[in-house]
Amino acid sequence: MTSHRLHQQLLALALPVFSLCPLVAHGQSVWAGITNTDWNTATNWVPGIPAEGTAISIADGATNALVLNAPHSISGFTFGATGTRTSGHNTQTNAHTLTIGAGGIVANGNFTGGLGPQLLGNIIVSANQNWSVGGTTGAYTDDRGLAVRGNSTAAATAPTGSIVLNANVTKTGPGVIMLIATGVSGAGNLIIDQGAVKLNAGNTQPLVLGGTGNITVNNASSLFLARNSGTFDITRPMIFNGTSTLVLGNGTGTTLGNAITWNGAAHTMPVHTPYTLTGTMTSQPGAVITKSGGGVLTLSGDYTGFPATLKITGGGVNINSTMPGAVEVSA
Repeated sequence: MTSHRLHQQLLALALPVFSLCPLVAHGQSVWAGITNTDWNTATNWVPGIPAEGTAISIADGATNALVLNAPHSISGFTFGATGTRTSGHNTQTNAHTLTIGAGGIVANGNFTGGLGPQLLGNIIVSANQNWSVGGTTGAYTDDRGLAVRGNSTAAATAPTGSIVLNANVTKTGPGVIMLIATGVSGAGNLIIDQGAVKLNAGNTQPLVLGGTGNITVNNASSLFLARNSGTFDITRPMIFNGTSTLVLGNGTGTTLGNAITWNGAAHTMPVHTPYTLTGTMTSQPGAVITKSGGGVLTLSGDYTGFPATLKITGGGVNINSTMPGAVEVSA
């Protein structure tokens, strides 16, 4: 047998083996989860256990969850070989923490009917970063896109997970990020440039949004609130720019005491179940805030800095405070 023919046969044998391995970007480790769920098992990773502070990705075919064995830090998190995986997968910290650096999160799959990546437990944001999520925003009743939630889904009186914003997170992409039954703290801001963020406290659990940062909603993006059977403790100011929308969804009897600022000329606030706002609300002169939806909105805060027109196109509004702006009822 000639050396040329031998080389061809060896190459033919080698190609199928290579095709089974996930493609690995330089400096990145891919979670294949072949052996078990343990971060610290080398055979679960390609090419091996990631060095601290490097990027990781979840293989398109990985089925085993990724469970931390200790605190770890990564420079970024990509869901799927090219960031477009759509099938569900869990990364769980348990009592440990996962620190995410400037590379942020890339989950650009077409999420239209369910959740993709779920980060369960304790997350630390160490540098300004983008969390990019694909798909569509859908309605406030939909669960889709990326979920960041507590370690447990059982009923609880305190969050079973945490998100420490030591820097800003900017939501990009047309899809949805869901924050479910976790506790947010820190001086960093949550900035929504595209798509939507959904605040959810289902399964009789609390969602706590504290810290000194704010929630800024830009452009035509949306902030969804869906308290469900849990509780909200939201003290972060909400700032709405552009034509952004605040959707007050399910959770009858919800009261919000945080400050709300409307900076755009026109915003929409659909209200689907009874909500009460007791915090400070401010706006630009001449702005129009349209309250739609069938739920009743009760306004009981300080509105001396709210010279906007409140336009009511659906449901009812109880106004228990002085408002310098006009109230317009439209059929």
